[in-house]
Amino acid sequence: MSSHRNELRLLRKGNQDAMRRWFNANADGLFAFVYARVNQNREVARDITQQVLEQALRQIKKFDPDRGEMPTWLRMLALNPIRKAQKQLSREAPMPGEEALHKQWADAGSRELPSETLARAETRDLVDEALQNLPDHYRTVLRSRYVADASLADIASEQNSSISTVKPLLHRAREAFREEFQRLAAVRHRMPVAP
Repeated sequence: MSSHRNELRLLRKGNQDAMRRWFNANADGLFAFVYARVNQNREVARDITQQVLEQALRQIKKFDPDRGEMPTWLRMLALNPIRKAQKQLSREAPMPGEEALHKQWADAGSRELPSETLARAETRDLVDEALQNLPDHYRTVLRSRYVADASLADIASEQNSSISTVKPLLHRAREAFREEFQRLAAVRHRMPVAP
């Protein structure tokens, strides 16, 4: 027990070797604990593990070995970041119809379209023109989501906003794109625009 207390004393003094030993003894177990609780999302688990280890080093003087083991304390520190990540991950679930839109987008250039619709090259031209006619913020979010295949979290990060802000923006952008695409197709074929 005295060797554990000696290690803790060195750790509290900022001894680099003690920190390395502490990290090696605790990082893998903490990662496994977090990974199992964040839907086995390796990137999120890695981020939370790093965050908790940094927090633990900053607060190492609060650790009381008489109240429990180091791994238990680290897991307790991880609980709030895990809960936050779980909420975020549940918000990132695909929006209804989003998967179908992804498939249509991907299929647009890979299969022949029915004869009553526009030719493939013309469709691509219409898509490009419709995108160009949209406001910048709509064009950016659509390209991020459907061309770059970015997640809602990635888009939110790019725009310095939250997922709850990106979702309605993406919805409005899709609606604006649909309306503009239909308008352009109608103009080219002198057809009435669908309501």
